[in-house]
Amino acid sequence: MKDINCPVCKEPLTEIAITPDGRPPARSAPRDSKLGITYSSAAVREDVDGLFDYRCWQRTCAEKGECFPTIEALQNHVEQAHRRRFCATCLRGRKVFLFEQLLYSPDDLRRHHEDGDRPDVV
Repeated sequence: MKDINCPVCKEPLTEIAITPDGRPPARSAPRDSKLGITYSSAAVREDVDGLFDYRCWQRTCAEKGECFPTIEALQNHVEQAHRRRFCATCLRGRKVFLFEQLLYSPDDLRRHHEDGDRPDVV
């Protein structure tokens, strides 16, 4: 979260407003001064905060929705329950939400390290 540039136009964004309808939020709207984000409501803030939780998003997961305390705990769960792994390089450098990260079987992870992903995958 150190990069404050717009992912599209690359301009620095010192203030961000998150609203469901595109209208500016009220002055009394919840604000996270550390991130420079103003939310239109507490419910919107809760939804956005949930994007950063360590949760398993696999459809068939028995523990879907459970919040893991650390990324390592989620990685262990994904490996044990689903036999999939994160790419450590992508976790550090790919600027997407956690649930948008790709998961790999051991063979696919090896191929990913050697050849990357097909353009239609990412």
